[in-house]
Amino acid sequence: MIYDFLNNQIDVSVDKIDIFESNIRFKLDFIEELFLVSIKDWPNKQKNTMHFQVDYGESISPVARAFPGGLYRIVFPVRIVYELDNFVFGLDVKKHE
Repeated sequence: MIYDFLNNQIDVSVDKIDIFESNIRFKLDFIEELFLVSIKDWPNKQKNTMHFQVDYGESISPVARAFPGGLYRIVFPVRIVYELDNFVFGLDVKKHE
């Protein structure tokens, strides 16, 4: 999960893994809520085909994937949130309030 992803990043110290994990989880939950709000007015038949998924791999780009049966997933990578945190906050990342 997010912890395993962070454990593989060489620039994250052990004492900051929990802070990064908390911040990334908060941001991914926020992005998922935005996704759900954006489709809330869709007809139920359409809305039930769309799902939000988090990718713990090395991808840096969100993608939309189609699956058999007319199902779609918006796949959002942990890495993009992690990279943005590093770019914006650098090594002085603080716990999100």
